[in-house]
Amino acid sequence: MSVDLTSDLGRRVAGQLTNSRIIWLTTLKPDGTPEPNPVWFYWDGANILIRSQDNPKVRNIAADPRVVLNFDTDASGSTVAVIHGTARVADEDAFASVRDGYSAKYADGLLALGTSAAQMFADYGTTIVIEPVSLRGW
Repeated sequence: MSVDLTSDLGRRVAGQLTNSRIIWLTTLKPDGTPEPNPVWFYWDGANILIRSQDNPKVRNIAADPRVVLNFDTDASGSTVAVIHGTARVADEDAFASVRDGYSAKYADGLLALGTSAAQMFADYGTTIVIEPVSLRGW
């Protein structure tokens, strides 16, 4: 990973990557229009992993792997961060090492939706892996 998480901004972003439950993933449609979507994600210390259905964001990534990620911010606007990354659609093995952590992170959300981790992983069977390339924020 080429993003420095030791700076003040980097440490804040590392905390958000660990603790935030939603991140906004922006892919590019074939005509170049940005397409933002809020998604659940898991930070493995190097990459951001997302489970998805086979949908437009997956097709957008297949056509153009450049993505942008950002978090919701608080009312003060003091936690703004934008992560540029390179995304790829990966096989199931790429998700295996984070499956338990992802399940634990979203246990309450899955319960609120009336589903299980196993069912969610079946319904959202595509793994997207994003390697952060650059970071900016304020």
